[in-house]
Amino acid sequence: MQSAQAITADFLDLTESPQRVELIAKKGNKSLHIRSLSELEVGAEYVTERGNKLVRCSPDEAVLAGKVRLPVEVAPVPAESVASSASTGTSSTWQTVSRTHSKLVLNVVKSAADSAIGMRVFNADMGDFAEVLRVTPNGAAAKAGVKVSDLLLAINGQRVRTEEDAAALTAAGGVHVFELARPKKGGKGGPLADPRAREAAVPFNAFSLAAAAR
Repeated sequence: MQSAQAITADFLDLTESPQRVELIAKKGNKSLHIRSLSELEVGAEYVTERGNKLVRCSPDEAVLAGKVRLPVEVAPVPAESVASSASTGTSSTWQTVSRTHSKLVLNVVKSAADSAIGMRVFNADMGDFAEVLRVTPNGAAAKAGVKVSDLLLAINGQRVRTEEDAAALTAAGGVHVFELARPKKGGKGGPLADPRAREAAVPFNAFSLAAAAR
């Protein structure tokens, strides 16, 4: 299995500046640099200089390291939407949240023996992402640096709107790439800054990641 750092570095480069990544095409063993993932041949396999496998499995999607999905933009994207949503699949809601939050990417390593990733999330009517409600001490999420009030935008390149989404995307062991938004220092915090409000917002019968992963 490739290192978490190598997967994340390739993920960031391929979604933000593909031209920085040197690829080796399995067919013909040719080296190439691309400006966009849309230049990759559908069905073809490539290897990044960090050793991660990259496959364009369909016209609108590529897969890195066997599980991290990368959307392929096949048409020009308005400049105002590139930074907010084109590379991660999050909606325009991010444009509003970005005023008070900073974006970050974390590697969450879950062992095959773990039944859950070690956190609770919920959707506070924010739309295309969820907020972290609880983080289990010494759990996989906590060890990676996930914090209460972080907004969970995507896991392995796929949107996360609910706890069920997060459970399904982290059911397998291994490295999971979390895209998060964290309240900026001196800001007002997450959408529900009062912990009591967060507790009240979660239904009594809400899924836990542990239950959903079974």
